[in-house]
Amino acid sequence: MVTIGALMKPGLPPRWLRALATWIVIFPLVALGQWLMIGLPETVPLVLRAFMLTAVVVPVAVYAGVPLVLKVLLRLRPKRTELS
Repeated sequence: MVTIGALMKPGLPPRWLRALATWIVIFPLVALGQWLMIGLPETVPLVLRAFMLTAVVVPVAVYAGVPLVLKVLLRLRPKRTELS
């Protein structure tokens, strides 16, 4: 039987923390991107708009936003102490 703890790789933050960091970064970037795209003409197809938005949001989130937010969240997270 595989336990939950066995599925985590050592050194990686928990999955819930990585998901939270991703959401904290993605939500404002997408909201800002949509706001900036308001000025685009309605003739620009939806698929092209989605491509333009994700072409900016995904690299910014993956290479800058999520690592930075994870670093901050890990510093704020209380350290676990072992019970003796």
